[in-house]
Amino acid sequence: MSFPWDKWINALKESINEGKSASQTSIYLSEISGIEVSRKACTGRARRMGLRFSNGSRKPQTNKNFRPNKPRKVKSFKAENQVVRHSSEGVDILDLNDRTCRFPLWAHNELANFRYCGCPVEGKSYCNEHRAICYTKSHN
Repeated sequence: MSFPWDKWINALKESINEGKSASQTSIYLSEISGIEVSRKACTGRARRMGLRFSNGSRKPQTNKNFRPNKPRKVKSFKAENQVVRHSSEGVDILDLNDRTCRFPLWAHNELANFRYCGCPVEGKSYCNEHRAICYTKSHN
């Protein structure tokens, strides 16, 4: 015996048109098909068919003032000619403050050598050289 999909889909459409909830529809479909039908199965099938359950007495939620987000433009930071080169040794984490570059100088496979750039900066997290590495243009 094959599953009565036509009967099931017609009953789903009728329930939605009558304004029944997804829970009420799942109970009804379980009764007519003889197998348990979950609420999620009802909502998923309805969604794939382009149908939507009502939210009870509430009006459908639509936002007439909806505007899709515009893609944000990301600044591209170019290293200036006057780049202060960091020492190859860097500084320890205890030597960092709000006026030093906090760019990590260790590779992912190095666990013992936690050193940071330490170049002087004003109001930024990284020096110009490391900002140019970290912040790139958006490719929209």
